[in-house]
Amino acid sequence: MQQEFLADVVRQTSKDSGLSYAQIARLSGIPAKTISSWANGYVKKPRYWQDLLRFARAIQLSAADANRLLLCTGLGDLASLWRGASKRDQELLSYWHEEDVPYQIPRLDVREVYGRRPETAQLQENLLAGGTVCVIQGMGGIGKTTLAIQAAHSLAHHFRDGVLWADLRNSSISAILESWGQACGIDLTTLPDEKSRAARMWGVLAQKQMLIILDDVVSPAQARLLLPTRRTDCAVIVTTRSQETAVALTVNPDNIIQLQPFSATDSLALLSYIIGTEVVQANRISAEAICHLLGQLPLALTIVGRRYLAMRQPLAQLHRRLLDIRTRLDQLHLGPDLGVRLAFEQSWELLDTAEQRAFALLAVFEGRSFTGDAYATIAQMDADVALEVIGRFYSLALLNIATDHPRRYQQHLLLAAFAYEKSKEINAVEERYAIYYYEFTRDHQQEYQKLLGEWNHINASLKLADKYDNHQLVLDFAQVLRAVWFSQGLYSDARAAYQLAHASAVATKDETLIANNRVNWAITCIEQEGFYEAEPLLQEALNWYEETEENAKISDIYLLQARIALEQSDYENVHQLLLDAHEMKVALGDRRGQALALFRLARLHRIARELDHAENYGLQALEIAEDDDLLTRIKCLRLVAQVNVDKRHSDKRHLSTAQTFIEQALHYSRQLQNIDELASAMYLKLVVCVRQGDQRCAQEYSKECLQLAQKLGSPKFTGLILYETSRFHADMLNDYEKALDIGYRGLDLLREAKSDFNSVLILSHIGTVHLKMGNRDSAKTAWQEALTLAIPIKHYFTHRLNEWLAQDL
Repeated sequence: MQQEFLADVVRQTSKDSGLSYAQIARLSGIPAKTISSWANGYVKKPRYWQDLLRFARAIQLSAADANRLLLCTGLGDLASLWRGASKRDQELLSYWHEEDVPYQIPRLDVREVYGRRPETAQLQENLLAGGTVCVIQGMGGIGKTTLAIQAAHSLAHHFRDGVLWADLRNSSISAILESWGQACGIDLTTLPDEKSRAARMWGVLAQKQMLIILDDVVSPAQARLLLPTRRTDCAVIVTTRSQETAVALTVNPDNIIQLQPFSATDSLALLSYIIGTEVVQANRISAEAICHLLGQLPLALTIVGRRYLAMRQPLAQLHRRLLDIRTRLDQLHLGPDLGVRLAFEQSWELLDTAEQRAFALLAVFEGRSFTGDAYATIAQMDADVALEVIGRFYSLALLNIATDHPRRYQQHLLLAAFAYEKSKEINAVEERYAIYYYEFTRDHQQEYQKLLGEWNHINASLKLADKYDNHQLVLDFAQVLRAVWFSQGLYSDARAAYQLAHASAVATKDETLIANNRVNWAITCIEQEGFYEAEPLLQEALNWYEETEENAKISDIYLLQARIALEQSDYENVHQLLLDAHEMKVALGDRRGQALALFRLARLHRIARELDHAENYGLQALEIAEDDDLLTRIKCLRLVAQVNVDKRHSDKRHLSTAQTFIEQALHYSRQLQNIDELASAMYLKLVVCVRQGDQRCAQEYSKECLQLAQKLGSPKFTGLILYETSRFHADMLNDYEKALDIGYRGLDLLREAKSDFNSVLILSHIGTVHLKMGNRDSAKTAWQEALTLAIPIKHYFTHRLNEWLAQDL
C-alpha cells in the first residue's frame, strides 16, 4: 500500500487549520522556510521529531493526526515517544497524552507499505460513506493486515474516540473484550460471561465514534460477539482468509475487498522500494524472475527484500535458490515469527485430515492451471467430491479460479510449494499425473488447440515419465506429440523431448527404434539451424539403415542431408544427394519422396538463378505430389511463388502469378493448422507487398510474421523478416535510420544462423541504404563484407557487388 508522505500531511493539516505557514511559524517557533520545505517535499524526514510535534501542537492536531505526521516519517508514534521521552519532551507530549483516547494500532514498518492504492481508496470510501463493516479477504501473506493497519492510520482522525484492535488469531474473545474495556475505562471483570461483557462493551461503543479492526477472523461465529448489535457511529474493518466468512459478515458485497497478488510491475516496484532502485535495475533479469517465483506475494517480496538488506546476498544467487519448489519456502522467513510457511500453516490447521491430504495432492500441478476432471482423476476421487473439495479450498483462499478460463483452477506458486512440503505420496501422484496427461494427449492428438491448452502439463508429464524411467511412456509421448510439434513449430520442445526419447530408445536396445528417433531428433535440429548437431545423428541412423538395407529410410536421409548441404551452400553435394534420393524414390514408387526431391532441386536452381529450371522443377513437384499430401503441395506452391517474385524484373505480371500461388499456400496451411508453413507463406506475402509498394499490406504482414517468428524461435526466419521490414522502411518510407537499425538486427540473426547466402542479401541492402544517406565508406564496407561471403558460395550477387565496388562513388 502506498504510504502517506510528509508533504501531503503537512499541506492538508495546514490548510484545515486555516493558518498560513508564517502564522504557524510564529505559534510553533519553527521557521516558515522549514515548514515550507516539509510541505514541498524537499525534506522527507526532519532531524528532530520535536519540531513535528511543535508544528502539530500549534495547529491543534488530534492525537490521530499527530500520529499520522510521525508515522509517515518513520519516527514512531506518540505512545512510543512517551516511553523514552525526557521530562522536557514529556511536557511537549502531554498535550496529547491527556486526551487518553485509545489508539490500538500495531506498529508498521514503512518498508512493508507499498501499492494497494485502489483498494485503500475503496476501503476509505466505503467506511466513510456509512459502511459499518468492511471486509478485506485474501490468502495468507497477501497483505490484509498491512492494509488494515495503514487504513487505520489514515482513517483514525475521522474517529474522534479512537481505534480498537483485535487479533483473533492469537487472542481469545475474553482477552480482547478486557483489552477494549481497559482502553475505554470500563471494568468488565464483574460480568459473568463473554456474552454479557460484549453486550456491555457495545452499549458503551454505541455512544462513541470509533474505528474497530478485527484481524484474521476464522469464522463468523468467532467474530459475532465483537460486532455491533445496534446502530452505531463506529466502523469495523475485518480481515479474513475465508470467502464464506467475508460474505457472512457484511450485507453489501461491495464492502468486500478481495486482495490479489501484486502485478509484475508493482512487485518489481515493491522490491525496488525496499532494496533500492539501483540494485533492482542492475539485476533486473534476476529481480523479475524472483518476483515470478514468489507469485508476486507481498509478504514473500518483503521478506526477500529484508533478507537482502540483512545479508546482501546477490539476487542471482537468491534466484537460483528459489528455483527448487521443494526448498523454496526455506528462503522465505525472517526468524521464527515471520515467514511464508508460517502464514500458510494457519490455513493448513483449518483443514481436517482428508482435506489436508487432498490439498497436498495439488502440489503435482506446481501452480499451473488445471481442470476439475484432471484433479479428480489424479486424486482418485469421484468428480462431484473433487468439485466440493475444490470449492472448500477456494473459500479458504487456498485455490483460485484461473484467470484464463472460468472452469479451470490454479494454486498460487508458493501455496504449491507448501503443498509439495506436505505431500507424503508425491511419487505415486506424479506417476498418475504423467499417465493422465499422456492419455489426454493420445485421445486429442489431432486437436491442437486442446493440446496447447494443456501444454505445460504435457511437457511436465513427459519429463516425469523420464524421471521415473518409464521408457515406454516417454516413447509413446514422442509418438503422439509429433504431429502437434511439427505443425505448430514447437521445435524447442520437440528437440528436448527427442533427446529424452533417445535415452529411452537406447534402454530398449531396439536399433531401428534408436535410428528412427535419431532422425526425428535431427529434423528438429535442422528446423532450428542446428546443423552440426543434426549431421552426426543422421549419419548414425544412415549407418543402421544401410546395414539393414532400408532404402526408403536411406533416401529420406539423403533428402535431409541435401537440405543441410543446401543451407551450408555445399551445392555440388546437394545436387548428387538429390539425384540419388530421386532415383531411389522412383524405384520405390514413393510419389511424396519424388516431389520433395524435385522441390529441393528447384530450390537449388533458384539459388543458382536458373529461374526457368527452378520453376519447371517446382511445377513438376507440384504435379507429382498427391492431392492429400497438403504439406508437400504447400512447399511446392511457395517455391513456385518465390521464383515468380524473382522473375518480376522481366515482367511485373509475375508478381500477380506469385500472389496466386501464395494464396493457395496460405489456404492449405490454415487448413492443416501448420504454423511453420503458415509463417513461411506469410513471409512470401510480405515480400510481395514490399515489391509492390503496398505500405498497408507490408505493415500488416511484417507484424504478423514477427509474431510467428518469435513463436517458432528461428533466428534465420526472424532475420529474413527483418530484412524485408528494413527494405520496407527504406524503399517506401524513406526512413533510412530505422531501416539500418532493423537491417543490422536482421544481419546479427542471420549470422547466428550461419546463413551466408541471406547475409549477402542483407549486407548488400545495408550498403545501399548507407549510400542513400551519403555514407559512401560505410556502403563500401558493407558491400565488401557481402562480397567476401558471396565468392566462396558462388552467390548470384557476386557480379553485382563487384560492379558496385568498382564504381567511383
